[in-house]
Amino acid sequence: MVPDKSNKLRCPVALFAACVVVAPCVASTRRHEGVCAPAASVPPQQTTGEGARASGQNTRKRGGQSAAARASAAREKQRAVSALLEAADAARVFDDRFYSAKVQALAADALWLADERAARALFRRAWEAATEADLAEMKEMAAESGEDGNSPHLFTDARDVVISAATRRDPRLGETFFGELMKSQSELGSDPRRSAQTSYAAGPSEGVSVEGWQRLQLAERLLAEGDPQRAAALAAPVVAEGPSIDLVHFLLELRAHAPTEADDLFLRLLQRMRGDASADSGDVLLLSSYILTPNLLTTIDSHGTVNFRNLSFKNPAAEPPPSPRVLVAFFDTAAGVLLRSAAPSPDADEVSAESKLLGLFFTTRRLLPFFEREAPRHAPQLHARLQSLAADIDAERRGHLSAQADVRKVTSNNSTDRLGPTLDAISKADEGPARDRLRLQAVHRAAELKMWERAQSFADSITQPEARRKALLLVTVYQLLSLRGAYAEGEEQDFELAASFVRGADAPPLALAFGMAQAAELAAKRNKPERANELLDQASAHAGRAAQGGEQRAVAFAVVAITAASIDAARAWDALSEFVRAANAFDEYVGDEISFRSDANSEVLDGDYLNAIRAQLSTFDLTKVFTTVARLDFGRALEQARALEGREARAFATVAAARARLERDTRGMRGAGEKQ
Repeated sequence: MVPDKSNKLRCPVALFAACVVVAPCVASTRRHEGVCAPAASVPPQQTTGEGARASGQNTRKRGGQSAAARASAAREKQRAVSALLEAADAARVFDDRFYSAKVQALAADALWLADERAARALFRRAWEAATEADLAEMKEMAAESGEDGNSPHLFTDARDVVISAATRRDPRLGETFFGELMKSQSELGSDPRRSAQTSYAAGPSEGVSVEGWQRLQLAERLLAEGDPQRAAALAAPVVAEGPSIDLVHFLLELRAHAPTEADDLFLRLLQRMRGDASADSGDVLLLSSYILTPNLLTTIDSHGTVNFRNLSFKNPAAEPPPSPRVLVAFFDTAAGVLLRSAAPSPDADEVSAESKLLGLFFTTRRLLPFFEREAPRHAPQLHARLQSLAADIDAERRGHLSAQADVRKVTSNNSTDRLGPTLDAISKADEGPARDRLRLQAVHRAAELKMWERAQSFADSITQPEARRKALLLVTVYQLLSLRGAYAEGEEQDFELAASFVRGADAPPLALAFGMAQAAELAAKRNKPERANELLDQASAHAGRAAQGGEQRAVAFAVVAITAASIDAARAWDALSEFVRAANAFDEYVGDEISFRSDANSEVLDGDYLNAIRAQLSTFDLTKVFTTVARLDFGRALEQARALEGREARAFATVAAARARLERDTRGMRGAGEKQ
């Protein structure tokens, strides 16, 4: 639908396309003007005495400026190092041991840029604090539950933070800490080799040990932090355990970020399976998801029941296709396993024999069309094998498995409608509160997908007036969060249209502040600095209307400060001051993440609104704020960080500002090296 570009928007839900997060600021640079060379009329080899003196003075002047600049930079760098050590020392006495370990780990990570030896010592101290924090949490939970059977592998949050940070800097150091973690669990009575009871993917873990599960947990963290290479290296030892749901789930995630690394691990997994005489059709079926259905994990259990797990978080359009070498390796390996898998012997356990037979039939039937298309050389043998297996299965069961073998998506009738499952659930629910709850879920999903008209329709169909009002508000909030994307290829006055929509929206101040900040950024991109500043002022006004003493007010000014940093530094500092005041007024503010869990005095309309806005604004936390402003002026950012009254918030802000300053030197050195 073509967006309605009129200033008076009659149908605002028709405006929107894809959501684009506000871009981070670009650090300002300082230019040093050169000094004029001697007059061109004097030959360089015959410079007069006066010219020589002038030339020498200019050379000394240039050298003096350079020396002064270097000295200033050195002092500022040392100030950043001192700030990191100060924050790490302050963290040692935090009441919350998790935050104590996390701040020390982050400080060590940043300090690595300036002093690797000191950073290693700080990592060790952070590790000791993290171990203490995790064990204390485990004991506390055991005391509350009255049981001693809590699994040690479920209490590693603080140590996970330290291991992931250390691994980014030195994989060997990360492995050292990981080894100590496994030793600690063993001493507590947990066998790292046994199967984990909880999976980071939904449901119980299948086929992966506690050690493997924890490696994948940490690898997921590194992947989320933008380090896929380190994530792949950390997960690599899990390949030795063979195929598992957890490992395939991780490889599918990894492939979206680093296809080469993911394919390499997958090839190693295939190689292991080729040499494993116990590999069976279940392994082939699981690994086929990586090649054939990256949005759908398919398994068949010991009772012959087929299970589908829809990985709805994946984006097929962004997923790179498997490389030719991976396709060849998979089909050759799969054919070898399926053809060598012996039919169950007559004296085998009846249940086991039947499950083996059903699994082999289902997997062969499911993959055969792909073999015919991608690896026809194996198709004749697999056809013969399928017919042989079919003869031993009753017609009804065979037909049921064959129908399931054709499933490629878990939706109604394999429909391409991404709202299909929700629509089915709504149609089967009784009219009333139950159906309204499902309609609200549909509003969420449609809004996430930017299906504005359908979101509006679902909201209008809710029968309870208060629930309908909240659903309509939710649509508006999602639209405000997606505002900039609606005008990604807009007209010259796109920023005015965006601002007009914000002014006409009935939404909480935080959402309005974010929307107007996007309009300001659009104006800046159109080279309208004065108008951008006016819109920033309006964004600040919306932020100022958020309730005092709540997290939403702090986040609103964080949005304004970060956006203003790339438009007008003066307004960025004004917004930062307001941010600090808002954070100090909120007693429970820590700032390392946006939660809204304790935002009792703010505009808490309902959990749905908070969940929606938290997901969209999760990057506008204290760390992002101080990283951004420190690129403008480290000294000023450090002063504001120290103005935070909360000990944890002050430490996180200090580390973020110091890291930004040290990273500036690192980027400068890389740039100089590239020029050479």
